[in-house]
Amino acid sequence: MWESCDFCPHRSLQILQQRSLIKIRDDNQLWMHHWLRDIGRNLIRRESDMKPEKQKWVWTYEQALDVLEKTQNGGGFHGNENIKAICLEFDEQSRYPFIKEFLASLSNLRFLRVDKKSISQVDSKDFNGDSVSILTQADPFQYYQNSNFLHTIYGRLILPELRWLSWNYFPMDYELTNFSLRKLVILDLLRSNITEEWDGWSHVKRAGNLKVLNLTGCQKLRETPDLSFNVNLVQLILEGCRSLVRIHPSISHLKRLVILNLKDCYHLHMLPDEMGEIESLEQLLLDSTSIEEIPEWRKAKKLKILSLVECKSLKKFNFIGCATSSVDMLFTRLPKSIKNFNSLTKLDFTSSAIQELPDSIGNMKNLKVLKICDTRLRKLPSAIGMLEKLEELDVGRYPKLGGEIPDYIGKLKFLRKLTISINRISRAPQLPGSLIDLCFFSTSTKGLPNLSNLLNLRTLGLCCHRITTLSPDIICLSQLKVLMLCCKNLECLPRLPTNLSCLYIREGHKLKTTNDLSDLKSLGRLEIKDCRGLMEIQGLESLENLRELELKRLPSLAKLPHLTNLKELEKIHLEDCPELFEFRCSLDSVELVDINLDWKMLLATSGSKHLDIQLQQKEYDPITFLKRSCPLHC
Repeated sequence: MWESCDFCPHRSLQILQQRSLIKIRDDNQLWMHHWLRDIGRNLIRRESDMKPEKQKWVWTYEQALDVLEKTQNGGGFHGNENIKAICLEFDEQSRYPFIKEFLASLSNLRFLRVDKKSISQVDSKDFNGDSVSILTQADPFQYYQNSNFLHTIYGRLILPELRWLSWNYFPMDYELTNFSLRKLVILDLLRSNITEEWDGWSHVKRAGNLKVLNLTGCQKLRETPDLSFNVNLVQLILEGCRSLVRIHPSISHLKRLVILNLKDCYHLHMLPDEMGEIESLEQLLLDSTSIEEIPEWRKAKKLKILSLVECKSLKKFNFIGCATSSVDMLFTRLPKSIKNFNSLTKLDFTSSAIQELPDSIGNMKNLKVLKICDTRLRKLPSAIGMLEKLEELDVGRYPKLGGEIPDYIGKLKFLRKLTISINRISRAPQLPGSLIDLCFFSTSTKGLPNLSNLLNLRTLGLCCHRITTLSPDIICLSQLKVLMLCCKNLECLPRLPTNLSCLYIREGHKLKTTNDLSDLKSLGRLEIKDCRGLMEIQGLESLENLRELELKRLPSLAKLPHLTNLKELEKIHLEDCPELFEFRCSLDSVELVDINLDWKMLLATSGSKHLDIQLQQKEYDPITFLKRSCPLHC
């Protein structure tokens, strides 16, 4: 996009990244800090004397309608040459139909977004010129026969500078032929009704500079179009095209294709052999497809991300890549030749039928993400410890995974996120100090991993049903923000890190009390569920920054401290606490109260907030209080 506009902002982007004002996400999307966005918008407003019709970028739907109104009232669509980007929206309340003359006047427009509503829902007469439009006399323009847009008397196409066209719900019977696509780089037809027989495909062939084609959610598309003329295409996104059954063989012409997204194409059973000719392919996303076999890839040496989540029909996987011979196998194990895909940085086999990982996986030195959760895997190979660049390992939700966790895992110095579910282990190895996110599940082990060296840990989840206590070392985790506990035999809590912002306790059936929580001054959310023995929550009244409180299915909880001093409390959810006799709180800051109890007494005071409060009395219908601003006594 920038290159097509002769922009070279790479140095500026680096500076903004260093100052944390922008981020380049993993999906190559640009995130901008709202502060920087507001500065840019204010500059545009000042340059245009606070008049939207003089702005280069019209980024809100309200501004776009304002520009439409002012130019129409002026008796013609002139003076819009400065506009380079505009966003339009149509809904049932739209005051204006889509004006053909207005589009034709935007001779320097580079970005056009039409959002939310299908054009077929707008009166077709406003498009086809069969009735009087808002502006009928707009010299030097005249209607072009059988066309949906205006054509000049000189025959030029409209929007000659257009680089990015994003049109949600583009209608099947709408003509694209009046758009100039010569400089188009990105074409986004999200959730449109187009099919493979759409006449517009012949015009798309003329978009020689097209790099991104997004057809996400095009439910009627059964086959990809002939893309042999779009040789510069870098991204082809077909996610959610649920009727798609065939990939056109012309895909072999896309020598520069880097990303192919086929997620949720449920009826796609096979990939064409021609895909093996795509030399630049780095990401292939096949999640939730019905793919049965992946053909031989002789030139896929740059493949970095292969995602096969929920590919339950996959039976054969042919790995050639850099290898000299192919390996055909039932997809219950990976072939040894996987090591030849040295460029792979991510492997995701979630919910597949895989049962075994080869030791040769340790040779994939560039692998950063390995996800193989919810499979039939029985054992982790020790070679995982050789993946020296690994940053994320997810081997969760394994009902049959046994054996020991490889000791080498402690040497993965770049590992930041670890999710592991394993049974019947005698000990847990030393984990790398680089971890910031750890989720550990085990139904049989009585011991937990040593946490004392995990000083960078921010999120910790423990689901270990046989442990009775937590290590007191947990207090040393000064960076810990989120703690999730699901331990059925846990009898007591140790002192917790004072910087916690979220605490979740579930299924702690033997837990009688939480111990004193009053030191958790940063705690913003507290959720306790299914702890049938819990009778007391100590220190709750001192959690001065608590915003959300959720207590569910606590049959032994008989009393809560008064919460009238919790001025930050916004949401309260109480459910199925049959022994709770009294609940006192201040509702001055509360926005949502959802109480579903066999209640005895609720005493609350309220300021001016509008509240939705639902109380359930035993043997009576639920009582609902809506928009109560007066003091509430029940």
